[in-house]
Amino acid sequence: MDQKTSRYAIIKDMLKAAFKIDKPRDWQMDIIYQLCYETSTSLCVQKTGGGKSLLVLGTMALLRGVAIVIEPLKSIGTDQAASARAACPAGMHAFDVDGLTKDESEDVIGQLRNLGKETTSAVVLYMSPQSLGEDRPWGNLVDLLLEQSLLRLVAFDEADSVPEDGFVFRREFALLRPRLVRKVQKAAYKVAMLAMTA
Repeated sequence: MDQKTSRYAIIKDMLKAAFKIDKPRDWQMDIIYQLCYETSTSLCVQKTGGGKSLLVLGTMALLRGVAIVIEPLKSIGTDQAASARAACPAGMHAFDVDGLTKDESEDVIGQLRNLGKETTSAVVLYMSPQSLGEDRPWGNLVDLLLEQSLLRLVAFDEADSVPEDGFVFRREFALLRPRLVRKVQKAAYKVAMLAMTA
């Protein structure tokens, strides 16, 4: 068995053990492989309800550390976090950042500060672009995670809402470049990135 085949077997076994999925779709296997073993920047275009959320959870079940998932609307982040919490295996935690109070945010951030880069825990943070504002409790999150080599995955849900040029859906989306993307690109280590849309 060559290395790639062996790694695909690891992914398949993980999905069955952690999420009770016996027959993952080929594209799910391919993208999880790219994110975990090639630390790639990947694009997934699939219909709503087609299984895109498993890409984040499956990747983090292998990589551990922290994932940031940018949601275009706070309500979507709330729904995604609730679904993730219902599906999370032991050792994985999902948070709806926009739904946390200031005290709850500070508590979670404090827990993240105490994680080591060799952590066996996985944390998935679902948040709107506004959460990374400099005046928010989470404003320094990206710097904190990169300094501790904890950020393993950045994902954009409904990625067509994050334009490179032209019409900007919301000002905060335009600010994702300096607040998030450029910092990840300049990091001392490579962070996997995923863009998802329907």
